[in-house]
Amino acid sequence: MFRFSILCFAVCLFACSDGLVGEGDGDGVTPVTPDVALSDASNWDDVEPLGEVAETISSPDVVEEVAQQPNVVTGLTVTPQSTLAIQLEQGVSQELGLGAALVYSDGSEIAVPGEEIIWTFSDSTIATVNEANVPVATGSSAGQVLIVAIHAGLHAQCSVTVQLLIPDPVLVDSMSPNDVALFDSGVFADDPEAPELVYPLSGSVIPRGVKPPVFQWQSGPFQYFKLVLTGAQGFKLNLYTTASTFEPTVDHWAALAGPAGSAVTVSLSGAVTLEEGGPRLETAGFPLEIANADLSGSVYYWEVQTGSIVRLDSNPYAPSAEPVFEDNSGLDKAAGVCRGCHTLSKDGSRLAYVFESKGSGDLGVSWAQNPKPEILPAGSGALASTASFGPDATRLAIATETRLWLADVTPGIEGGYEELQEIFVVNSPAGRLMTPAWSPDGSALIYSYSSSFLDGESDLILRFQDEETGLFGAPQQLLDGADFPGRSYLAYPTWSPDSKYLVTKATSQAMGSAPHTLVMLDAAGDMTAELLNGSPPEFAHGQPSFSPFVEGGFYWLVFYSNRPYGMIKEGTAKQLWVMAIDQNAELGSDPSHAPFWLPGQDVEAVNLSGYWAQPVCAHEGEICLTDEDCCISHACFLEPELGVAFCEDTGCTVPGQYCDAKSENCCEGYSCQQSLAGGFSCQPDAGASD
Repeated sequence: MFRFSILCFAVCLFACSDGLVGEGDGDGVTPVTPDVALSDASNWDDVEPLGEVAETISSPDVVEEVAQQPNVVTGLTVTPQSTLAIQLEQGVSQELGLGAALVYSDGSEIAVPGEEIIWTFSDSTIATVNEANVPVATGSSAGQVLIVAIHAGLHAQCSVTVQLLIPDPVLVDSMSPNDVALFDSGVFADDPEAPELVYPLSGSVIPRGVKPPVFQWQSGPFQYFKLVLTGAQGFKLNLYTTASTFEPTVDHWAALAGPAGSAVTVSLSGAVTLEEGGPRLETAGFPLEIANADLSGSVYYWEVQTGSIVRLDSNPYAPSAEPVFEDNSGLDKAAGVCRGCHTLSKDGSRLAYVFESKGSGDLGVSWAQNPKPEILPAGSGALASTASFGPDATRLAIATETRLWLADVTPGIEGGYEELQEIFVVNSPAGRLMTPAWSPDGSALIYSYSSSFLDGESDLILRFQDEETGLFGAPQQLLDGADFPGRSYLAYPTWSPDSKYLVTKATSQAMGSAPHTLVMLDAAGDMTAELLNGSPPEFAHGQPSFSPFVEGGFYWLVFYSNRPYGMIKEGTAKQLWVMAIDQNAELGSDPSHAPFWLPGQDVEAVNLSGYWAQPVCAHEGEICLTDEDCCISHACFLEPELGVAFCEDTGCTVPGQYCDAKSENCCEGYSCQQSLAGGFSCQPDAGASD
């Protein structure tokens, strides 16, 4: 009899949130008066007054005014709004018990008949509707699905996580049942000569919501192998194979990961022959930590051979990497245009880059989702080599090798851009300036500056932004390259999403592939830690970029590394890797973990400059299905005459903008907090990013 274990469980198993699709004017919906009577105002006289406030409320004038207020529809909600765990056996469908109700201004709700609701699903393999228009879990796939209910121009959504119960699997590849029995008849013993696992590495932290890793091992003289993966709640996967690689299925990986991430124990044994009772040499099992995270967002990177900016989207189990521009080709200039040295706005809406240059060239700007036509096309005349967007994506800090300046790149501006400030000019012939990074809280700009480029030393310089003028003030040294002998050239700083920390590359020279590490520091520059677990000095690492989210108790950092990817990618070609960094980082010690290869890349390509942003989003005036399709500060509003919904600005204060200590004006998921400069800006809620 099989022992069952739970697959694809999440802490928030069933979390509903209300949404509202208006009529395109941003003012919500046309009031609808329900067929229900208002409370009798005379009954208020029987209420015991509670101080001055109660006396004011119960005065006749106020009662009459309240009684005259119409009870109107304010939105739609998916019901029930309670936590719900959906567990079912694989292959068995089950109704989810979902409905929808109109919400009124007095707080009451009236159920909508099931046949009048339109249901949509982000993944119809996990959930769909049956013949009676009732939402059901299909039983064929597990995971999280966004379900949207639509009625009378209103919409509400629910995020449902479906769990499947599956048996502990025994997988056999290229071995007969008799071979399996003979293998298990042997004498198992830990031995240093046992087959060696080469990927994933011991000490890695891998998100549970990404494509399962490929386990790889050196076969040596061994012909037969048994890989055992033991995960959450005792779920165990046994593989018998003659191969030297194995990739779990999505279902098996989710079962191993468990409810909210866990430690998966990995052990491998090998046999030279299948002699009955013969030796089976076994590696000591090591734990592989699985975090409750899915690496939300999109990574934009530079694919060197094709010269393309490529976007790798965060579809958890089937990541897709596609060129952003159809005409982007660095190998055949006649076939296209080369765009490089790119950067992303933090909301994922806009992309900036340099045309036809490995150094300084004309600046280009486009929307990230629909790049053509470009906001700032080729021939802009704005000289740039590297740049960084401000929080609202309308300002750009731009560096050439000798100049740092601030530009307004608001779409539609005359000429495509307007110079606002010359921040700094390098006077030394050997001086260099590069890689600015704007803090997510909007208050500070950091960049790398070397007074003598040839000496292989540079510092990190910080400037605060004036809240009234929007311009940057005097420079101050945040980190001295001389503090890192042998790796004193600091470049490519990146901010953590909460603006508390930075990570920078530390190397011995500005150019080339000299081995170098990544260094983490706090925003005051008082504490530093070399991230040796994630970027050991025997390899080259660089161009780090934080994810805009904190997930599973970790910061997530993408960077290039020339380390091998097991046996799949040998040699020193650079590709993108991801490391987890403990959220509650104590910089007295190394808070990083061994990295994992970012799934979705072409393993034959050389990939650099990974920039991580919010998931690709629709901007003002673009078609949408739900609010989540739209960029930050925008929502999805229905245009009744067209029968199509478009993204429109809601007027909320975007992350990084000044908020005058008032959280209610910040966009959802953000609150008003003190910035690095001492003012206040909208920043991620402490509990919303995990």
